[in-house]
Amino acid sequence: RPTDRSAVAAPSTEPAKPKRLPDAALTRADISAMDRELLTQAELAASQGRVTEAVDKFVGAARNYLSRSQPAKASQVLRQAARLQPDAVEVHILLAETLAQMRLPEDAAAAYTKAAGLLSKAGQSGLSLDVVRKMALLDPDDLHGRVLVAEALSRAGRRSDAAEMLRGLASEAHMLRAF
Repeated sequence: RPTDRSAVAAPSTEPAKPKRLPDAALTRADISAMDRELLTQAELAASQGRVTEAVDKFVGAARNYLSRSQPAKASQVLRQAARLQPDAVEVHILLAETLAQMRLPEDAAAAYTKAAGLLSKAGQSGLSLDVVRKMALLDPDDLHGRVLVAEALSRAGRRSDAAEMLRGLASEAHMLRAF
């Protein structure tokens, strides 16, 4: 077959039109499939004894849920991670923040308390104090939470601050009894 060079189109000097790309946003089905895959990988890692990897994947899935304003799903996944690795401070803190977002202050306080205890046990009293303060902010009127802050201050070596806080609490309690 003869080739006619004149029949072949000459290269165009115009820029090529971009191909039409699908919408940038992922569909719900895509997201659900990605979440399922991540959770499946986490469960597989857990079943094979790769606890750290499993916890990392559970936390990743939880962060994905949080980024899409799904704290209930995030809290379920974080609870799984906490069961797998009960000494994972970061998991307890993220769980506490998630539960606080869900307006579950008692549950959030329990998760913060667990994290603070782990930090204190590890000798990180300054970080423990930060966590206890976050917990106390859940309900500033809660005397128990404020006593825990005073205890954390004492453990952190800030005994005068702790004593001052306890004196203030005692004064408030005395005033409440007067009513």
